[in-house]
Amino acid sequence: MCEFTYHGESLEASYKAIVLTRKLSILGTNYFEFEVSEDSTESKIEESRYLVLGIMSDPGFPIRTGYSFSNEPGFSVIDPQQLSVRTNRLIGVELVHFDRIGRRVKVKFSSGYGQKFSTLFEAIMNSAIVSNCDIPIFLMEGEPYDDSKTTNEILREVGHPSTAKADSSAVTALGRKSAKKKSGTDPVTPVSKFLWEAKSLAKNNVRDSSELKDLLNKAKTVNQFPINESQQKAVKGCAKQQLGIMWGPPGTGKTDTLSALIHSTIDEAIRTEKGKKILITGPNYRAVEELTGRLVKSINSDSTVPCQIYMGYSRSRDPQSFPAVSSHVRGGSLRFTRKDPLFYDLQNSIKDPTAITVVATSAHAIPGFVAELGYDKRIVPLFDFAVIDESSQVSLSLGLRPLSVLKEEGQLTVAGDHKQMPPIFSLDAPAGAEYLVGSIQSYFLERFKISTFPLLINYRSCKAIVDYAKLLDYPQELRAENPDLKLHRISNSQHLPVSLPSSTLFESVIDPDKSAITLVHEDIASSQANPDEVDLVVSIVWSLYTGISASLDGTQKSVKHEKNDLGSFFDKAVGIVTPHKAQKALVISKLRELFPAADPDKLYASVDTVERFQGGQRQTIIVSFGVGDTEIIEGEEEFLLQLERTNVAVSRAMAKCIMIMPKSLAYHLPGDKNVAESAIAIKSYIDEFCGERESHGVNFQSGAREVELRWHTTK
Repeated sequence: MCEFTYHGESLEASYKAIVLTRKLSILGTNYFEFEVSEDSTESKIEESRYLVLGIMSDPGFPIRTGYSFSNEPGFSVIDPQQLSVRTNRLIGVELVHFDRIGRRVKVKFSSGYGQKFSTLFEAIMNSAIVSNCDIPIFLMEGEPYDDSKTTNEILREVGHPSTAKADSSAVTALGRKSAKKKSGTDPVTPVSKFLWEAKSLAKNNVRDSSELKDLLNKAKTVNQFPINESQQKAVKGCAKQQLGIMWGPPGTGKTDTLSALIHSTIDEAIRTEKGKKILITGPNYRAVEELTGRLVKSINSDSTVPCQIYMGYSRSRDPQSFPAVSSHVRGGSLRFTRKDPLFYDLQNSIKDPTAITVVATSAHAIPGFVAELGYDKRIVPLFDFAVIDESSQVSLSLGLRPLSVLKEEGQLTVAGDHKQMPPIFSLDAPAGAEYLVGSIQSYFLERFKISTFPLLINYRSCKAIVDYAKLLDYPQELRAENPDLKLHRISNSQHLPVSLPSSTLFESVIDPDKSAITLVHEDIASSQANPDEVDLVVSIVWSLYTGISASLDGTQKSVKHEKNDLGSFFDKAVGIVTPHKAQKALVISKLRELFPAADPDKLYASVDTVERFQGGQRQTIIVSFGVGDTEIIEGEEEFLLQLERTNVAVSRAMAKCIMIMPKSLAYHLPGDKNVAESAIAIKSYIDEFCGERESHGVNFQSGAREVELRWHTTK
């Protein structure tokens, strides 16, 4: 909130604003194209629906209310009761497109409150306040999502039951010597059980051995490929316990395993002639759509399991198309509103005790769904079984929402990887009690020390990538299904375009036997973008395209090795991970010059941040840090050196991971203890794991310099 009062220049200098210097064209109603300041091309802001409008000559404009506009030329009061609304909430700003190379943006303005305040919105937009303020104006990020109201309402209904026990770490973090010992008198609810009795729930068996055997036998047969031994143990364990935690390291088939668990649970309900209500949820719609799509595909081919499956969205969200279903499957995609015709089918299915109903939705949308069903409370017993997927990204507060709709004996499976990207918070967690405000998975693991059911076969990556994962405390039993997976060389001579630097380095980098690589180069000045490092990246991409086969060696099936097809190269063969939008823009611009015939959408999607790549994979992953300025590195060390960020980047690679960074970053020593502990992931990769070294001269456009090549040799 305080940044809403900052001058646009200071926000731009810290890469937190995009300054619009000139209006270029009108694209529609409140829809414009603007020219962007040269300094704003390195802004951290990307395309988003939730930005805030600022005016360079009017610091604090985002927190002004209608009352402060009363004397502005051209402004007339429409409804005095609406004048207390701040402009950051009244004026919605969507950055539709950001061309950093061409210094152009397309921006759409709308009423942040929809039709409710549309008249007031139009009055401000048409008055001298905005329409005649002239340029420059600027865009900045809005307030982080605030779920505190719903969280507080759930916790108030939970109250203080007799089972509630203060966590000793929380007591210490709050600076208290001891917790209050007085027992509560509020009733015990499913939410309170999971918050304070999780260890007991993890020991509570909800099925006997005969029931587990039948369920597991079904789970073994429902997927295209049989589930492996560790997946079977995970299905059995999560089906047995009231609370089960499935740990799915990268590439281990977590989605297929969850689909088999849910499919076999539906089958059990049909065999026993018992209705079943199942909730599938997660941190966002993308994750839920992935699991739901896999489940629908599985059930479509099994006519013995008639059921109803609904993919639900909040009323402000456009439903995605639902997968085609067989005749024994009912349901579809819908908005959680009574205006949606399919909502009544869902409502009737939920109320029918004999029906088998699967509801899939983002955790954020659950309270809206409950309210639309007609309930005026937050804790409502609706579901017998809930699955929280990608649980490492579901904060504990967000996790309260699926817990609040479980029935008295409701079963919960939490599935994810706590070593991948955690939830994003705007404030630092309390020291020593981080898990109390971290993910729901970390809460169960760290507070209650609950054992997990790990998946132990990586189907994605070669042995080197999996061996690196084990350095980060993944299970030592983790192994690669295809340990010898590697690139296949089809050309031994590289002829790079004259616009790229010449060097013997690139032939060595694409060597199939070097699966894990680090390139360290000299640079002390780059902040958000590094042209020389971009040249290294695109030279490697060109070498991969011209010198490496479209198919990998080391798979369990024979393949015909052919030249890469440009149509699939950027969505299958190579992915480029970079932390800053400015570096991303430079890489894309250079790739567009080299590959003018490439599908723009696939090319753009191949260059992105770690967050966007989580869940994806490529044959080769190139990680380009770009940042060389020591002051920038010091200011961003927690972000750049985060263990989970490094882990996600490396684990996206199937056959090769190439990490590129300036020497100033490679040798940076974090000043913060927690950052130093987190940085062990990247430090161990570049200093120890990539233990073999040699130097290569590279003729950059800025001059000839040495680049150190480091690589890992698989023993």
